[in-house]
Amino acid sequence: MQFVLPRWWSCFRKSGEKQYKLTDEEKLEIARNFILARFSGLSNLLKYYKLDPPQLVDNNDLLVWEAINSRLFWDKIFNLFPKEVRDIGRKPRHSDPFNKSLSLAYALLYAICTRALLSFGFDPTYGFMHKSRYSTALSFDFSEMFKPIAIHAVIRAYKKGLSLDKEGELSKDSVNKVSKEFFDLISKKQNNESIYKAIYNRALKLSQYIRKKDKSIKYTFTYDPRKLS
Repeated sequence: MQFVLPRWWSCFRKSGEKQYKLTDEEKLEIARNFILARFSGLSNLLKYYKLDPPQLVDNNDLLVWEAINSRLFWDKIFNLFPKEVRDIGRKPRHSDPFNKSLSLAYALLYAICTRALLSFGFDPTYGFMHKSRYSTALSFDFSEMFKPIAIHAVIRAYKKGLSLDKEGELSKDSVNKVSKEFFDLISKKQNNESIYKAIYNRALKLSQYIRKKDKSIKYTFTYDPRKLS
């Protein structure tokens, strides 16, 4: 039995082909726009909780620019958590309820982003900013603009109480709390579009942008919890 791909797939398959041919400047521009959308979303999240967001600091080096401003935003976000969380900070490998919960929320986000990118012909292992031969580097890049949602889910879950089990992992109840808050948020609509659908739509827009090089195509997403319904 011969399997025949639908005609539309050949169009999306070109996304992966074009992805490999992007110049370094083009890749960095896309990555910077992803991160800028994350910072804008984090600003909206802070305003939602009546906190003033930090002013972005300029730097020509993308990685330095991202690192400096990420620290500024985390300093503000930690005001929404107890002192013990602020004292530890964001340490992905640290065994505490906050870091374990955020890593879980990010993992859920990465999985959805990877599926969305694959749906439109991208190679999720070929990143624009993140580089890795053994993981989904493009998913990490693409997910940047949706990370405020994962952070928001952890803020909400933490208020309900999170804990570790005897092995130092999140308790089953805590896993359920974080997962519930995450999926509750991505099911909500912002500007008449669910967050879940927005992830797929932005993957589609990114595909169109890369194939057509049309600057009018908006492939980024800015989270704003004040507009959720």
